[in-house]
Amino acid sequence: MSNSFGFTIYTFPARLADLGFEISVPSDWTVHDLPLEDVDFSNPIAFAPLMVATSPVAVVALTVSARPAYDNGSVRDWVTYLLENNEIQMTAGGPREVGPLEGIMALGRQNQEGTWLDHRFFIFEDGGRLVNVNLMAPESIAGSFEPVWQAVMEYFKLSAPKGQTTPVSYVPPPAEEPQAAPEVEATTQTPAEKPAGFARYALAEDTASLDPDNSVNTNLRESGQGLTPRIKAEDSEARKVTIAAGAIAALVDVPMGWYVMDDGKRTLVFEPTGEVQINLNVIPRFLRSADEILDNLQREADDSYDDPKVLRVSEGGLYGLSIRNIFDNGVEIEQLHLLRDGRNGSTMVRARVTATPGRMVDAANLGELILKSVSFPGFERDPSLPEWWHKAVALEHADRLEEAEKMIVDSVPHIAFAIATADMYRQRMIRLREQHDDQGAHHAWKKAADWACAYAGFATSGGEGAALSLERDQFLKELGPDPGGRD
Repeated sequence: MSNSFGFTIYTFPARLADLGFEISVPSDWTVHDLPLEDVDFSNPIAFAPLMVATSPVAVVALTVSARPAYDNGSVRDWVTYLLENNEIQMTAGGPREVGPLEGIMALGRQNQEGTWLDHRFFIFEDGGRLVNVNLMAPESIAGSFEPVWQAVMEYFKLSAPKGQTTPVSYVPPPAEEPQAAPEVEATTQTPAEKPAGFARYALAEDTASLDPDNSVNTNLRESGQGLTPRIKAEDSEARKVTIAAGAIAALVDVPMGWYVMDDGKRTLVFEPTGEVQINLNVIPRFLRSADEILDNLQREADDSYDDPKVLRVSEGGLYGLSIRNIFDNGVEIEQLHLLRDGRNGSTMVRARVTATPGRMVDAANLGELILKSVSFPGFERDPSLPEWWHKAVALEHADRLEEAEKMIVDSVPHIAFAIATADMYRQRMIRLREQHDDQGAHHAWKKAADWACAYAGFATSGGEGAALSLERDQFLKELGPDPGGRD
């Protein structure tokens, strides 16, 4: 099916709650007239349709609907509740901004009479109104309609935005002692009543699962699977434990009741049933961007599985690749690769989340919590060094080398800027060499040598030239041979 679409911008007047909006629709799609109907919003999953457009070539529909926002919780809570009650499995997604609107954008799948449907949706709250923009297509052709979704998100806007009044993600527990909630029937329970943060996924109220003498941990250790990490702190109220993850040289939070094994190459977080596993490891950048690393992971998935379905996601410093429609020994599983910056600009930390389809939403949310909790002890600035140096090093770690050089040149008003720049590249060489990036280390070594030689060449007298040459030679001696093995 062609990915070429022509689009028309439609303006829809408000049908309820002052919800007028503009939206992009493929020009050959049918925009349907909708009858005015009363919707019973006492049904907590009922939405009123505001717009429906359908494709002429397949059972594909673009819809906008709305209802009053719920009284408590976050938009993420509401999305989870709505998906559960509509039997839609969210396979990937998270908070996203669309212009001034912020909500949950995600991909879900639903089985209707034996046919799997993909739902791309953006659900947001504005002025007490909960709005759902949804593109539904059969899973087998859904990828062909990705350009439609991109155009919808690019041009969608409310005619009279009122402003967000509800947090999108997790709502932190109140600081003071909460008032006892009135008793309600179980059928009226909403997602907002679930614990927040790590407590939502905790399976115990103690740290017994992280006891090295626990029988599970003993068996894994004796079979060579790794060691149980040391506990650095515990928070019984939040039901989480901070561990020292040796494989990624970091401190990490995990929910109580989960097991953790570390073999020096990866830190594996898993639950007793084995349905959910979160594998943490360090990936060298080798001068690659996060998207380039995800490109490689996607190619690996294409090579490893028959027909994987993939989706890119990003949120708050995390970069993700969702992979579904994959099987392990005949059992359907899903994976989510999440990336975040590592200890410095030369590495990224990956959380590879693996779960059964029915568990993937919770597994992905927990993987996000765990990855965002990662901290690197002992990686503090040296207060004796000037601020411009710290800024230059930060730029260098982000591979913004020209900007790093300019920061040093602009900050050092004499020829010493050259040897300072050489030292920056020397430190980069050492770091990349430790990451086994021979090509990157070679490039950094050459830049360091070139800047050191330029430093000596800036001399304006014979005496100064001799002094700077001695300093250059000492620097080159400490720099050592080319780590790339080149002349």
